[in-house]
Amino acid sequence: MTRSRQDLVRETLSRTWHEPLLRVLANGPLRYAEVRASLIDLRGHSPGDGYISKGLKDLALSGLLEHHKAEDGRRRPWQITPLGNLVLHDLDSIGETEIDSLNTVSDSGRQSSIPGPVTQGGFSMDELEARAQQIDTTTPHPARRYNYFLGGKDHFEADRESARFIEAVFPFVRVTTRENRNFLKSAVDFLANEAQIDQFLDIGTGLPTADNTHEVAQRINPSSRVVYVDNDPMVMTHARALLTSTDEGRSFYIEEDLKNPARILNHPDLNEILDLKRPVALMLVAVMHFIKEDDSAYKIVRQLLEAMPSGSFLVLSHMSIDSLSTEVQAMHNKNASEGKNDSYARTQEQVAEFFRGLDLVDPGIVLVSDWRSTVPLGKRPTPEQIACYGAVGRKP
Repeated sequence: MTRSRQDLVRETLSRTWHEPLLRVLANGPLRYAEVRASLIDLRGHSPGDGYISKGLKDLALSGLLEHHKAEDGRRRPWQITPLGNLVLHDLDSIGETEIDSLNTVSDSGRQSSIPGPVTQGGFSMDELEARAQQIDTTTPHPARRYNYFLGGKDHFEADRESARFIEAVFPFVRVTTRENRNFLKSAVDFLANEAQIDQFLDIGTGLPTADNTHEVAQRINPSSRVVYVDNDPMVMTHARALLTSTDEGRSFYIEEDLKNPARILNHPDLNEILDLKRPVALMLVAVMHFIKEDDSAYKIVRQLLEAMPSGSFLVLSHMSIDSLSTEVQAMHNKNASEGKNDSYARTQEQVAEFFRGLDLVDPGIVLVSDWRSTVPLGKRPTPEQIACYGAVGRKP
C-alpha cells in the first residue's frame, strides 16, 4: 500500500533518529561508518548500531533511502532518494505548531493533514504529490542525468546507468556539464547587466541547482521575471525550490514539452507573468540536442522567437563532437547509428542555423568554456574536454 507524504512525514517525526538520518544523508551518499560519524557531528552522539541499522532499513522500506550492492558484492553507500528529499522539504516547510499537531494525532482513523501551503506558482501539495506518483524511475531522463553529472542527488539508478554509459564513451562529460552551467550564468549576467533584460523564458529547466536563472537575474535586477518550462514530473515536485523569488520579481513553473511551442506561448500563466510585447530572453540551454530532426528543431526555435519582439535574445547551448578526439567521435557515431543515444550532436554550422536572422553577441558561437569566460586561457578545459557550443543572439 502506497503511503502519502503526510504519512511519511508523520512517521519520520515519530521515530527519534529517522529525521537525523535523512538530514545527514541529504548532504551526499555515505557508508555506514560515515553515517554514524555524521550523526555524532549533528547531534553530539549517536544511537547504538542496532538503532542505526534499523533506522536505515525502515527508511529504505519507506522509499526515503536506497543503496545497492556493487558487482563485487560490497554495498554501495546509503543515499537519500528524491522522495526522501521531498519529505525533508515538507519538514522544513511546517512550523512547530504543525509538528506538534502531527505528533499528537490519534490512530483512530482521523486523517491529519500537513498544512497545504500553495506554492508561488499555484501548485497545491496534492498536485505536487500526484505528479510525484507519475515519475518513471525505470527510464532515464535527461534532467535527472544532468543533475547526476552536476553532483546532485535527484536521480535514480536508471539515470545513473545511462550516465555511466555516456561517461564510458566521453570521460569529460562532467567537465562539459559544469562549463555549460557556467555558460548559463555568464549569459544571464550579460542579459541582466549589459542588455537590461528583465524577462526570461527558460525551457528545459532541469532540476534546481545552484544559480538557477531567476537567482542570477534577480541578484542583478530584483524585479526580473522568470518562467520555467520542463516536461519531467520530477521537476514539478521540486517546483517550490524553483519558484522562490524576490518580492519585486516573479518566478513560475509550467509543466509542458518543448515540442509544443504553441501551448507554451499560449499558456495563461506565461502571459500573466511575461509581457511578450517587451524583450524577452529565450533560454534553450542544453535542450535542443534532444530533438533529432533538424527541421523540427529549427521550426521550434523560429516559432518561439517569432512570438517575441525586437530586442529579445536567444541563449542556446548545444551538444557537439566537433572538438573531440577521432576515437570519441567514432564511438559516438557508432552508438548513434545503433540507436543507443537520446541526444544528437550538431556541428558549429548546424548550430548557427538556430541563430539565422539574429545578431550574434561577441564572441559568437564558441565552446561553452570560452563564452566570455573570466578564466585565463591556459587554465580552461582543453577543446577535447568540451562537447558543447554556446551562443547568444539578439533579434533585430
